[in-house]
Amino acid sequence: EVEGQVLMISKSLADMVDGIMTSESAAIDMLAQRDAIIEAVKEVNAGGSAQKVSFLQKELAKLQKITGSRHDFIFIAGKNGIVFTDSVNGETKGMDISGRDYFKKAIEGHASCDSVVMSKKTNEPICPIAFPIKDENNQTIGVIAGIMKVSFLATKVKEIKLGKTGYAYLADKEGTVIVYPPDPKQ
Repeated sequence: EVEGQVLMISKSLADMVDGIMTSESAAIDMLAQRDAIIEAVKEVNAGGSAQKVSFLQKELAKLQKITGSRHDFIFIAGKNGIVFTDSVNGETKGMDISGRDYFKKAIEGHASCDSVVMSKKTNEPICPIAFPIKDENNQTIGVIAGIMKVSFLATKVKEIKLGKTGYAYLADKEGTVIVYPPDPKQ
């Protein structure tokens, strides 16, 4: 009976995390398809003026007020992997993310939301949710990413107790534990 309960709770936890990731991914994917974002990326890639980028930064800042509890920030990078605007008043502008696996996957035209890395900005664990930005010819021209705080997921996972002494933890696809109570007696 206990084993069945543990399996049921594990399945519920997996479903909860999957639901969160699906919802957050859908939001970033929708942003990647907005005309204002596509036009700003084209402008940056062409070396043009920053008029559209300035507008976009203001719009992303508005989103940050809504997503701040879940996301550290949202950013957009051109084909070269250099961040040109973000939701935190340009704090990450100029950051080179071209070497990050999530950028490489997204710039190749594929969504990426399956890794946990250490943030270059905060040195905290994050889960980047990255999507390609494509032009009218379906060519990838840039990347948008929402940098989800692992602490957001941790809060949800740490609420789950298994009996009197058990607790839940979260592992990434390689099996590395990324969320666990620091003291099992919590």
